[in-house]
Amino acid sequence: MESFFFFTNLLRTFKLQRPEGVEEPSQEPLIGVILHPQPFKLCAVPHCRPS
Repeated sequence: MESFFFFTNLLRTFKLQRPEGVEEPSQEPLIGVILHPQPFKLCAVPHCRPS
């Protein structure tokens, strides 16, 4: 339950976006014991909140 609150607070505080100049992540999964996404980069940009 605590991890839900932690990630919810992150999503409320920051906007997640790709860094400038980085291509869109591949939709093709990596094959192994389980399928998982290709590595990609994200930036956490603070939301502008009025004072």
